[in-house]
Amino acid sequence: MLKKWLPSLIGLSLFAMTGRLLGFVREILMAAKFGATETTDAYLTSLIIFDIAVAANTSVIAGTLSHLGGNLHGSNLHRLYKSGLKIFGIFFAASLILFPAFNFSIPLIFERSGEVQSIIVYSLQLFLFLSVFLIVSGIFSALLQANGNVTNPGRLIIFLNVFSVASLLAFGGVFGILSIPAGLLAGGLLFFIYQIFLIKKLTNENKTEQIEAAGYSMLPWLVSILLIFGNLLMPSVSGLVERYFAYSFTEGTFSHYLYSQKIMMLPLTILSYAISFSLLPFQTKLAAEKNMKEFFRVTNNGIIISILTSCLFALIFFALSGEIVRIIYEHGSFHAHDRVETSYALQIISLGMIPFLITPVTANIFYSFKRIKVLILINLFFVVLQFFTLTFFAKNYSGIEALTFSWVTVTWLNTITQFVYLFVKRKILFEKEDVYRIAGVLLLTLLLIIFTENVFSGEQNIDTALPEVLLSFVLKAGTLTIIFSSFVSALFFKRIKNIFSSIKKLRKTENSR
Repeated sequence: MLKKWLPSLIGLSLFAMTGRLLGFVREILMAAKFGATETTDAYLTSLIIFDIAVAANTSVIAGTLSHLGGNLHGSNLHRLYKSGLKIFGIFFAASLILFPAFNFSIPLIFERSGEVQSIIVYSLQLFLFLSVFLIVSGIFSALLQANGNVTNPGRLIIFLNVFSVASLLAFGGVFGILSIPAGLLAGGLLFFIYQIFLIKKLTNENKTEQIEAAGYSMLPWLVSILLIFGNLLMPSVSGLVERYFAYSFTEGTFSHYLYSQKIMMLPLTILSYAISFSLLPFQTKLAAEKNMKEFFRVTNNGIIISILTSCLFALIFFALSGEIVRIIYEHGSFHAHDRVETSYALQIISLGMIPFLITPVTANIFYSFKRIKVLILINLFFVVLQFFTLTFFAKNYSGIEALTFSWVTVTWLNTITQFVYLFVKRKILFEKEDVYRIAGVLLLTLLLIIFTENVFSGEQNIDTALPEVLLSFVLKAGTLTIIFSSFVSALFFKRIKNIFSSIKKLRKTENSR
């Protein structure tokens, strides 16, 4: 199983990393071309529909594979493909009905200039059509995965970001920021057509076999999709709450906040994808076998790796936020003021990186023991709490502080709540030595953050040449990495040695087979 699974994991991880990098290039180009203004605030507000559509795509893939994964061959392949086309027709017709609704509702919700309202309306309409393609693409991706094309879902993000970057470069001067959602729609449409071509080829190959598969029930499939979607929807609901408050803040505040999040999410989404999806098959198998000792060992390794990597990134992002933003964003229409605000936001949200990267591992535990409803309730509670924390911080702090303070507070409390629940239910258990080691790493990170705040607190001169800024970043980041890694290696020497020994044993076992 490991031999078959590992290439799939590597392939999907490479697609995810490439797609994320392309998406990051798009954000850099957008910042350079449009800066942080009401225009970017408007576009980033409408982006919530895209986030929901991506969550729906993931839910459809996961729900379809979890309930129908072993039953998507032969006649069922053709049957579900036809069902997907029918669903596409229904959703597309519904989107045509909803299409004009944005023209009437947006002016009532957002009291902004005509240009800003137009950007929101047109972006939402483009994303609405894109969501139809993404939802049905989820069905097709599951069909292709179940029939051997395991890396198909990872190609979606490549299509989306390649065409959005190309559209921005080719038509940004004509259509402005609307060229980005137009490019995303083009990528989604072409990926949809590409999938149809692959499935038709697959059905033609299987025609001569005439394999009859067992029937399947639609209701459990839909329930599974809706439950997974309910959990994945929580970040989007949280985003809606943030957008509600953001429009009362100064122009560009929401753009500064999201620009900083894009920087943080680049390494974290790749790491969380790799850590979470590499652990999930083992966690679900061990949970089903009720092998709790091995389950705790595997899960604890994942949590420790998450803590170590997130602590290092949190330290670097906090200490060197000014240099990072200067290197990535400060070009074209992105000015010194934008850098100051974005780097300040990055510095604050870096404090939430640790719980953010742990959460995918703890979520796996809920999935493994079929406690997804509990996870949804926990996340829903903290969405409500976020509304109150934003209300409090907005009254007492600036817009950028309200958004970042609220996000960090809710992220930490959410993760702690998940840990407490899992500990009470005996689904998570740490040895005392590991608790002391983790506490030592967290303490070291805190001390280094305080130290760097005093040593690196001087403002970066805006006239400093970019190569000098880059050199300064490399030297400082390298120094912090060496200090942190040396301490961690000494603290976790025995555990690291055991991990490498386990890998060697696994290789010997695989070779002997």
